[in-house]
Amino acid sequence: MSKNRYGSPKINKSLKALGITISLKRTQRLMKKLLSTKSG
Repeated sequence: MSKNRYGSPKINKSLKALGITISLKRTQRLMKKLLSTKSG
């Protein structure tokens, strides 16, 4: 069970399915930025 947690590879794959192609590294950077602002 994933408990609605998504890692960057899964998010990157979902974005690619929607026609949005960005690198895995960029996905990781964006997630890190979003998660750091969420907890603060």
